[in-house]
Amino acid sequence: MKPEAPIAQVLDLAHLDRQTMGDAGLRAEILALAQGEFDELLSQLDAIAVSERAGLAHRLKGAARAIGAFALGDAAQALEAAPQDPASMLRLAERVTELRPALLRAMGRGG
Repeated sequence: MKPEAPIAQVLDLAHLDRQTMGDAGLRAEILALAQGEFDELLSQLDAIAVSERAGLAHRLKGAARAIGAFALGDAAQALEAAPQDPASMLRLAERVTELRPALLRAMGRGG
């Protein structure tokens, strides 16, 4: 098992704080919503036709970048550009996996 990535590697908290105007409660709420959305979109990506992946990857890209998860946003952009590429799917799944513990820590619920 890989060690957890530092929050700063996967989540730009300064960006997120600007988005939430420094409100810790709002930040936690947005992160919880994002975590659920990322998990849902990732499960849908596995289940849909390749022809539909670009649209879902586009949604994931926007959601990730909105909270400062720029590495995930970049992985989603790569999948959006090449929805048939298995390596892009794998990178996206890896970025979501890296982000989960950082989201929990940023919400004050983990490690």
